Amino acid sequence: MAQNRKQRRAAAAAAAATTSSAADIPLKRPPSASESRAQQKSKTLLEIAAERQGQMPRLSPRKQGQGDATLFDMDATETQFIQISPDGGVARFNPEKNAEKGGKEKEEDEGEGEGDASLPPVIDTLLLSTPLTTLHLTLAYLAAHQYAQFVPLGALVWESCFVAFPVLTLCIHVAHGHVVSFNPKTKRGQKKSSRPAEQQVDGLWDLFFGRPSAKTLFFLPLAICLGVHLMRLTNEEGYYAVMKRAPSVGTMWVWCVLEMPPGAGLLAFLAPLGWGVGYMGYAVL
Repeated sequence: MAQNRKQRRAAAAAAAATTSSAADIPLKRPPSASESRAQQKSKTLLEIAAERQGQMPRLSPRKQGQGDATLFDMDATETQFIQISPDGGVARFNPEKNAEKGGKEKEEDEGEGEGDASLPPVIDTLLLSTPLTTLHLTLAYLAAHQYAQFVPLGALVWESCFVAFPVLTLCIHVAHGHVVSFNPKTKRGQKKSSRPAEQQVDGLWDLFFGRPSAKTLFFLPLAICLGVHLMRLTNEEGYYAVMKRAPSVGTMWVWCVLEMPPGAGLLAFLAPLGWGVGYMGYAVL
């Protein structure tokens, strides 16, 4: 082996010495695949693997109803994949099916992570009912400060904490599905989807208006009615009615807007405003 290596090095040195320029290199087309295959003396890795496949029974596992599954197809033109298990077993490998399986497992893991990270029902309710109660107290104080001779702060706090807060908490708790689930088929950890993934709306429409849902269909008409009632109340009713009703109606309208996507909330604002200014002729101060 050492002698052959010395001979090859000597031949390469002699060829380099005789080749002084690119013109000295003879031009020749590379051999074709058949000529190259005929000239080679050693076996290819694919041929060796095919021989080992026939010698080792574990490389040709029998599948139910499919006969012997060969590890390599010598006549195939597409790329073939194999995988080796930790115990040394060799089998064919389909990367497309493995990618689909991995994607499904990843979605399930993400869904489980979202389900575990979701807020408890009581915390989810209080995080919305508490700011809305504060808003109710603020609106009641502003209305009393504008119309009443003195502000009964104690009565306003009592009404907000012991009347508005329990009512808002109960309504939000029911609306969020903590009492009665509106989608019983949806398991914990799964993403709620009203339609298949290929039919879901994408882009700006999905961002501002969201997917059509029963929740939006319920809160949008309610928000429009509350907005119209609030505008008529503040423009046509007396000061006593405004002090008693406007804070509650305004708080409920804000809650309905918060429960909807941004586009639906904007529509719930523009529709009463257009009705009041364009149809009834109310002035906007």
